[in-house]
Amino acid sequence: LGGTKMGCYDSTKSELRALGWEEGPALVFTASIITGFAVTVTTSPATNARTMIMASPKGTYSGLFGCMAAIVRHQGPLGLFRGFAAQWARFGPYALVQFTVWEALRIVCGF
Repeated sequence: LGGTKMGCYDSTKSELRALGWEEGPALVFTASIITGFAVTVTTSPATNARTMIMASPKGTYSGLFGCMAAIVRHQGPLGLFRGFAAQWARFGPYALVQFTVWEALRIVCGF
């Protein structure tokens, strides 16, 4: 989660600046929302498997990867991303607030 979030935010900001975007709220907003999307893509399969494991009787799944395989077998690959919009609705605003504060602190600290 952390590696995806920080790496994606930094890379996205760099790419947007290379495309001519200037430092400011629009850059932070766009990079944050893209980062929230990337975090959702990378964490959704494990989040869904964890939820299935916790909601099932003990021993139903052999572990995280066994559960993910069962999801793919029964629901197809898109089953790993079930509830994606709700998860993005959580990570998008979180990333936006986090990186807005991060950038404000960076400026206040003189970096």
